[in-house]
Amino acid sequence: MVCANPLNPAPVVVGLSAPSLVGICDSISVSGDLTTGSGGRSLTYSWSLASYSNIDPVVTPNVTDASAFLASSNTSRITIPNSVLQEGTTYGINLTANNFLGSSASSVVTVQKASSPVPGLTIDGPSALEVVRSNDLAIQMSATMPDIACKTGLDKVTAMKFSWQETSGNLASVAAFQTTNPRALRIPAGTFASGLTYIFKGTCMLGSFGNSAMVTVTVKAQALLARIAGGSRTVGTAQAVIMDASSSSDPDAEAGVMAFQWQCRTVFDTACTDVSSGAEVNLATLSTTALAAGSLNVGTYTFQVTVSKGSRSATASVLVTVVAGDPPKTAITPLTVTKVSPVMGNLVQIDGSVTSVWSDVSLAWAQDSGD
Repeated sequence: MVCANPLNPAPVVVGLSAPSLVGICDSISVSGDLTTGSGGRSLTYSWSLASYSNIDPVVTPNVTDASAFLASSNTSRITIPNSVLQEGTTYGINLTANNFLGSSASSVVTVQKASSPVPGLTIDGPSALEVVRSNDLAIQMSATMPDIACKTGLDKVTAMKFSWQETSGNLASVAAFQTTNPRALRIPAGTFASGLTYIFKGTCMLGSFGNSAMVTVTVKAQALLARIAGGSRTVGTAQAVIMDASSSSDPDAEAGVMAFQWQCRTVFDTACTDVSSGAEVNLATLSTTALAAGSLNVGTYTFQVTVSKGSRSATASVLVTVVAGDPPKTAITPLTVTKVSPVMGNLVQIDGSVTSVWSDVSLAWAQDSGD
């Protein structure tokens, strides 16, 4: 038996983490541990030198040893020794990752080899983050002392000073987000604006020498949540049809008013008409709308609400079956979550209610679909 590759194999996405600047005596450590898309088996890795340049344009860097070191490396992380590096040179380091399904991808990170001792500095995690406005965000710098063993006459300074700034201009100041740890920032939920990108720059100073690292934070807008209270139901011709979408919400809690647009359709996908006038029923553009008793003929109807705010919108719909008379009215409270973990013991409570002009009414639950 021959097994074919899947129609949609897992794409490889290379994630690199490295300092942007290292000191005169320091090695360069690069990690590809953030790479994804293995397809369930180990990835294979190959490294190469993508580019190089010196801060002095008349100097041609000697990169033979650095290139050979990279070509001989095949793990997800490497440390290029100082002995094969040249001060004042910027290296573009390429990692290519392959999975067993034949998918591959590459990424390049640029690291400058300074001509002076600078502290090693990185911001924990990937250099680009995607977040939502309703979540807190914590970011932190990690710093190391520079190696000064390769040069004589260098003074050893041990006091590090840390600072943060937001460089995109979308935040006036980060002072309110400082913690007792000067290497860390904690930005509370609701601070960011959806759709914007923020750039946080962390700086570490060691005497007169410094190093910086940056992380880009893109704030993704979340979908609106449209909900109609009560779910699908049966009503009588002697009862008003009341639709309530007031529990609809915006997870981002962005400024602005949520708009509501209601629609009623028959099983033939035609507009619902009023029994008395024959005209299309009039549904209020509010979170709650109602039709008076006797407005609809016996039958089944779909009520749909579209909620919108700015460029975002969402819809929800329920089936309403109209029967003759005044039957008991049932309702189910909408769940506050859209997904539930199937972990054993993780219970979901569903609340229902019934009202009736009759006294001998019983209530029973049934599952219409699902396992």
